Amino acid sequence: MTTALREGLIRYRELWQAETGLGDSSIVCNDLTARFVSFQSPERHAFCTELAAVTSRCVARVLLEQGTDIDPLDLPSS
Repeated sequence: MTTALREGLIRYRELWQAETGLGDSSIVCNDLTARFVSFQSPERHAFCTELAAVTSRCVARVLLEQGTDIDPLDLPSS
């Protein structure tokens, strides 16, 4: 593991813990969603959607902080 990767992982974990408010909890999906009785509940859907958004923000922030050049995606027009 390179120094940059190690630093990026540490920074990501710090951001993720702060942004999600989940602290040192497990990052395993089944553990995170165990409190939801129904797999298809609106509450679980909202939780998972927010978690995906937070995770992508944290990854992007770490990449930018480390000076990674990120090119915007060319999305197909709808």
